[in-house]
Amino acid sequence: MRGIFDLRFTFLFILILTCSNVYAEESVFSLNADEYFLFGRAYERLNMLEEAIKTYKKSIEIKPDFVKAYVNLGVAYYKLGKYNEAIDVYKKVVQIKPDYFSVYNKLGTAYILNGNYSEAREAFKKAVEIDPDNPDAHYNLGIAHYLNGDKMAAYKEYIILRDIDKKHAERLFDLIY
Repeated sequence: MRGIFDLRFTFLFILILTCSNVYAEESVFSLNADEYFLFGRAYERLNMLEEAIKTYKKSIEIKPDFVKAYVNLGVAYYKLGKYNEAIDVYKKVVQIKPDYFSVYNKLGTAYILNGNYSEAREAFKKAVEIDPDNPDAHYNLGIAHYLNGDKMAAYKEYIILRDIDKKHAERLFDLIY
């Protein structure tokens, strides 16, 4: 039942946004950054990623330091396979909020999918620096080391992971060997 409600709620958001865009163009009223952000999320949930991108950009235009809007914009680009654009957006996030752990993981993943393994390694190193006990960060760093041809460094991440998260450690070991 909740799924149907969520879909109806999301549809209502889209309908309101469509109507509000018409009114906004006529200068009757305009949305604030948070409202555009919420509509972007609704579009994203409906897999209307190009529309989500437009609304996230509008949110950022209104509020240039809106970190959540940047992150979601990067995710939308990522989902579309536009890794260069996602990378650019994630880099902007770390300029605004340099200690944002999860963005370094997203940035590293986008670099990997873009074939830039050395940059991925640097992003994952930063994630580990921010949150040294996070298994995802160590796992991803191990993968980046491996893709850079450094099996020994990947193995060192495996050793660290054995104490943090055995499942991640086993997955990394299976990849390395």
